[in-house]
Amino acid sequence: MPEMDGLTLLLELLSLDLVLRSVVVSAYGDMQNIRTAMNRGAIDFITKPIDFQDLEVTIAKTLEDVLQLKTALEREKQAREALEQLNNQLEERISERTRELEEANAKLAESKREARYELEEAYQMQVGLLPETAPELPGIQVFGQSIPAKDVGGDFFDYLSCLDETKSLIAVADISGKGMYAAMNAVMASGILQLTSKQHNNAATIMDEVNDALCQSLKSDMNATIILAEIDPADRTMTIVNAGQHAYPLLCRNGQIEPIAAKGMAVGMIPSISYTPVTLDLQVGDLIFLMTDGITEPRNAEGMMYQESGRLAEVISNLQADDSAENMVDKVINDVLHFSQDQDIQDDDITLILIHIM
Repeated sequence: MPEMDGLTLLLELLSLDLVLRSVVVSAYGDMQNIRTAMNRGAIDFITKPIDFQDLEVTIAKTLEDVLQLKTALEREKQAREALEQLNNQLEERISERTRELEEANAKLAESKREARYELEEAYQMQVGLLPETAPELPGIQVFGQSIPAKDVGGDFFDYLSCLDETKSLIAVADISGKGMYAAMNAVMASGILQLTSKQHNNAATIMDEVNDALCQSLKSDMNATIILAEIDPADRTMTIVNAGQHAYPLLCRNGQIEPIAAKGMAVGMIPSISYTPVTLDLQVGDLIFLMTDGITEPRNAEGMMYQESGRLAEVISNLQADDSAENMVDKVINDVLHFSQDQDIQDDDITLILIHIM
């Protein structure tokens, strides 16, 4: 060749991105150049003198190889294009899904903020129902405390005025449900109690009318349990009416503890029913505990309820008569919290009122 030899040409062809195959023609026995040519990409070789029949077969075979290579390269190209298209579609789907997740997370974060705000509002509403001071009654000391649950239930207590101002009325209520809805119903029930108590002197009559009012106001799946304790300091008597609260009031007298088994249906369910009162003659040293099931039903790690464990009776029996009502209430509540400390959260309101006869 005038400018380059065949072996150099093969090197140049290797540097080109072309679909081609080469066949070298060399002198018979020139194996060194033939091996070099093969190493530089030649697919076959023909020796001189040329056998044209052999040359035709070699060219045909080489052409077939080229066609197969072109077909393979075309399929590879199609596969790459399909893969690229699939990757693009996947990236689009991932981007779309990422946007959806970001939007969902943003909505979830907003919902959580709204829920926290609602719980805080419910908490403030519930706390706002609690009286700031206890009534001053001759020879009687009263103290109450209520600790809302994490999700805020519907517990509240109140010191009410009767039509006969010489009497005092204590209410302990537990509205069904949690959160803002329970808090709003608690506000409504508290208002009805305050208005009704000022119109009557009898705890049973007050409960009858509260029940009728709540039957009209509460939804069908809602109700309330209420304990009313009507105290007459002059007669040294206490009349208790219980609407559905199965955490019965407890009387501790001379070291003996007995439930005050006043019974009745929860209010807000069936109108025009009557409630039967239970009246106690009070004695010096009596301790009367009014509570909700947040005192009796917390469970320990083994699943045992507080009241079933016997600790409530034990703590009350060990209270000292010369201690203040506030300290006695604190001791009971602290023991309840200690008993259920293995639980992740306080799942119910804790409400306890103590009436100490001096």
